[in-house]
Amino acid sequence: MLRNNLGNLRYFIAFAELQRISAVAVRFDVNESTVSRALRAFQEEVGHPLFSQNGRKLNLTDYGLMVYNRLSGPLKSLDEAYDNISKVEHEIKGTIRLSTAAGFASTHLVNLLDRFCEIYPGVRFETRVDSGLTALRSCKVDIITLTSVPDKSDDLVMIERGINTYEAVASPDFIEKFAPLDTVEDLKKVRVFAYGGRERESTKFLYRGTEKKPIVCLDYFSSDSLWTIKKAVLEGKGVAIDIPRFFCLEEIEKGTLVPILSSWRKPTAPLFTVLTKTSWNTPKFRIFAQWFSEESRRIYQSRRL
Repeated sequence: MLRNNLGNLRYFIAFAELQRISAVAVRFDVNESTVSRALRAFQEEVGHPLFSQNGRKLNLTDYGLMVYNRLSGPLKSLDEAYDNISKVEHEIKGTIRLSTAAGFASTHLVNLLDRFCEIYPGVRFETRVDSGLTALRSCKVDIITLTSVPDKSDDLVMIERGINTYEAVASPDFIEKFAPLDTVEDLKKVRVFAYGGRERESTKFLYRGTEKKPIVCLDYFSSDSLWTIKKAVLEGKGVAIDIPRFFCLEEIEKGTLVPILSSWRKPTAPLFTVLTKTSWNTPKFRIFAQWFSEESRRIYQSRRL
């Protein structure tokens, strides 16, 4: 039964982790109808309902979750065994030119690259921050990270590597001075710091459920440096409205930064590892892109970012 088609199982495992057919299609570089057929075929192989429909959203049933928990580990072990065989027979080596967002680079990148080099000691990295699609398509870098899907992506392979959660924060002293800071309207009396780099557009609206409100403030300061924004907010010079949670989690835990604006937030956004389809055909780029995406997802999930 299940032994006959590992391909359908891989689509199922990916759907259980990503929870969107569109994201699975991006990971495997196929259309969504291919993913849907594979999921239906896998359900037929199992012989028990694995999915439930809630409007247009497809969810795992309890039985589907049980199947995922039982099979994801063995499949990962099998893939690791294949990778080890591939590593022995076709050792990857050479340089990978990687660009990531500055915030992620400063907090997690070095540790990740060190771990990959332990597995593949013949690989070396050249790293940049915030290089965009132009640099990728002109071959100035081999792999980049993005926080949005570009308008034109037919020439790209995009692998989801996590979900970015954004926080609105201020220092305790600033909150005491300008309280309350519970609603979007409260921003009218303060300076607002917002990210404005290559990774994503500047934040102009905040949301609470289906409600949407424009940001009207005393002074709007946009910067492509998360370090600049965090330093200014820690010094009590204003509030940040869209700082990634992973970049300020330590300060929140210490109490030097405090979440504000109640439930008003910039919506979460999927994060992608991106390379061209031409680069995808090169083993070192493909192997690293898949590994980097999986390890990034673990970081975001383990820290509940």
